[in-house]
Amino acid sequence: MLADPVKLSFPNFRLLWTSLVGRIGSNDLLLFAVLFPIAVRTIPEILAGPWPLGTDTVWIYAPFLNGVSKQGLWPPLEGILSIRSAPLFFVLVGTVEALVGADPFLLIKAAAPLLHGFLVFSMFYFAKKGLRWDRSRCILVVVLASLYFIPLRFSWDMYKNGFGLGLLILAFTHFKPDRTWKDRVAFLSFAVSSLLTSELTAFLIGGAAGILFLLDRLRGERWSWEIAAAAAIALFAVLVYAGALFPAAPAETPLAALARGPLFPYDYVGARDGIYGYTSILDVYASVCVVSAIVLAPLIPFAWLGVHYERRLWALSGILGVCSFSVLVVPFAAIPIWHRWLFMLVFPLIFFNAHGLTRCRRSIAVLFLVGIVVLGTSFIVLPPGNPLPYFTNPETLPHLPSSMMQSTVPLENCQQIVDALRWLNGIPFNQSVLVAPTPFVGWAQLYSTIPRIYGYVIPAQVDGGNFSGYQHVFLLYWAPQQGWYASQAMPTGMVPIHLSGQIAIYQRSAGI
Repeated sequence: MLADPVKLSFPNFRLLWTSLVGRIGSNDLLLFAVLFPIAVRTIPEILAGPWPLGTDTVWIYAPFLNGVSKQGLWPPLEGILSIRSAPLFFVLVGTVEALVGADPFLLIKAAAPLLHGFLVFSMFYFAKKGLRWDRSRCILVVVLASLYFIPLRFSWDMYKNGFGLGLLILAFTHFKPDRTWKDRVAFLSFAVSSLLTSELTAFLIGGAAGILFLLDRLRGERWSWEIAAAAAIALFAVLVYAGALFPAAPAETPLAALARGPLFPYDYVGARDGIYGYTSILDVYASVCVVSAIVLAPLIPFAWLGVHYERRLWALSGILGVCSFSVLVVPFAAIPIWHRWLFMLVFPLIFFNAHGLTRCRRSIAVLFLVGIVVLGTSFIVLPPGNPLPYFTNPETLPHLPSSMMQSTVPLENCQQIVDALRWLNGIPFNQSVLVAPTPFVGWAQLYSTIPRIYGYVIPAQVDGGNFSGYQHVFLLYWAPQQGWYASQAMPTGMVPIHLSGQIAIYQRSAGI
């Protein structure tokens, strides 16, 4: 006679969790912290087939690697340095490309799971070595950081930011009360590497290091040379990145200049640079509140339960909170890129959340983890045409994609873009220029043979540009009445000359 089937009850879940913690904790905790996030992040890359995921992947990273494969490392890297962008990540991936000569998309697809694994491992390392947490809380950190949709959003295309954040977390792991000389050197080494990787983590390191330095002084403790050095180096790096020191020369382009106000303080209501399009203060408040609720709501209850004094987490949370929500206080003169700071605020909250989960009933913790798995799995595997409704709010879509299964266009449109550009390559026009909006310019740089390619943010840049030196002006864009983007992104005078599914090549007279 067969035994009764096992009932799916909370005691069984408790037994399963206890068994999992015991097995991983006693044997393979370190291996789990590395391989689990890599495995999770590999799933969407497999589902996407040969096509890349993420907007910056196509817009920034793949064209850079393509340039390295054709010109060597220095010319593309010189272009990165000329715009005062943090260079370390480009140096690393560019060196790999120069050595192996891989297809740019293939290299990025291989790097994305590794970067996600590195970021999650850094959080595990902080929990294990920096906080000295037990096995259960370390596993919770790994699971949450691997499956929550914001770390997955970082792995989608925010490669510099995610890598720099991982280095920052490693740095602050070694800034502990009983730190040795080796800890001090490790802190400064990781901190400098982080600020050379991402402009945002440079600011975050400088702010957090400054807070920790002041806390030491207020408590009468001996000041730490490494924290003072990190703050000073970070301040210098931020001034360089912001253009206050060694300002970058504007690139030569036939496009009309994009009207930009000062980078800092940033006017969100008057912004016309393509990142934000708020029309009023109420529009600003609505966007910030809705995005913040969707990003933070799943974490806040248990993070609140797990709040405890840990000055490194509080310093990072404080800086990120101010940068995220200064826009609500002074929307006309706030800290720029509020949504990026909000996304990074999730990472210290994950630590508080993991601590809070261990302080509540296991049945409630299991329900919460099931919810995180549902959100993460939906974000990974569902197509953008049929996403989980949680990710479809119009306020979040400019910053948080509805699904990972897309790049700058749905995956089914990728081959259509390539086919359209190959058709254009076969047209023997001389003195031609190709323009494309930001979502398409990376594709043009990768697959077009036209030597002059320019990306625009708003169509007024094309309408007001000077193309008198060209006989033909082509445009890569959605076919009429097709695609994700509104017709307002279409410059005037464009006539379709070739259709490839939902993608079109347009032309206008250079005299227009």
